[in-house]
Amino acid sequence: KQKLQSVQDALPACSEVIIVNDGPAFEQPTRDLIATLGAVSVKTKGGLGAGAARNIGADHARGQWLLFWMMMIPLLSDIGRRSPD
Repeated sequence: KQKLQSVQDALPACSEVIIVNDGPAFEQPTRDLIATLGAVSVKTKGGLGAGAARNIGADHARGQWLLFWMMMIPLLSDIGRRSPD
């Protein structure tokens, strides 16, 4: 939840967020959060890999610029909140 919200908070108001799920189906709380944030969720048949997921996201994008981000990569806004390992 925090990662999705931090992405939304870091973007200009005119941005769109497209989430490509290449794994198991999201649980209902995650689907609800995506809807609340106004993001677009696209589900693949699974196991296509990061490159294919990016291409699918790009196909759904309407804007001029694209930014690809993977959930396991911290955003700059998250770095200060992370505890040291």
